[in-house]
Amino acid sequence: MPYKRKKSKSLMPKSKRSMMPRSRTLYGFVEDDWESFCKVCNRRWSEFGKNIFTGSFSMRKVLGSGYYGVVLSTSNKKLVVKVTSDADEGYFNMLVMEDDYLRYNPGLPFILDCFHIPEWGAYVILRENVKYGLEKLPNSSPLARSIDVLDRYGEEAMRIESKIAKMLRSLEFGDRGISKSNFEYGFREAKGMMRTEIIKALKKLPNTSTSSKYFYSMEVITHALDKYGIALWDLHELNLGKHQYELSDIVEDAPPLDKDSVLILDVGGNFGSPIMSQMIDEIDI
Repeated sequence: MPYKRKKSKSLMPKSKRSMMPRSRTLYGFVEDDWESFCKVCNRRWSEFGKNIFTGSFSMRKVLGSGYYGVVLSTSNKKLVVKVTSDADEGYFNMLVMEDDYLRYNPGLPFILDCFHIPEWGAYVILRENVKYGLEKLPNSSPLARSIDVLDRYGEEAMRIESKIAKMLRSLEFGDRGISKSNFEYGFREAKGMMRTEIIKALKKLPNTSTSSKYFYSMEVITHALDKYGIALWDLHELNLGKHQYELSDIVEDAPPLDKDSVLILDVGGNFGSPIMSQMIDEIDI
């Protein structure tokens, strides 16, 4: 259903004023459209319990906010809703919903749903409520030792993608110096170079014991890199967490509770390749 903005109020609560600009904007959208937003979400998520959202909207419903969005509490303490303007995070969560290996992996929060609201320029993610942040990520941990490898891969990937982007722009604007066949050849070559960089990075990632609390998060990193060419390099303490609730009463096939494993809370990395592929599809190559 369409979302219509109401007139914004001139007064801003102090806690809202302290938010980052994008989060503050999304807070305003949710606040202004709360009634419609509740109806859409409660209808969409009725299989997970009666009325995920109840009552009026206020700052009390905001569990946290960051650069791109806000996390909202629900009527079920086991579930939260994240509203984010980060297109990469939205894309990756959509990917998770389609990839059972990622969706049921304890190295990520369990995602129940993700959808896009174009009028807000935002994604809405219904996910497991996890314990936020680690006290410390040791330098000796496989996650910490992976950051440099993933950063280096990301730099190479973006260098390759920038060359393809230039060719793509030339083709899109009718540059006579490049034809579709030229682009196809260059794109195939770039994909080969990208695959080479992926293999090099995979070989450099640390091996992790199946008994390690980092095993599943490392499996997520490896799978995302190997299958999608995405390097999840945003691995600081506040972007990691742990599971805290059993979800089988909400989703029958939810993974069993694993309180020991470290999970990657919010994704961050290089997402150029999937987005570029969509651009290429749009101009019918």
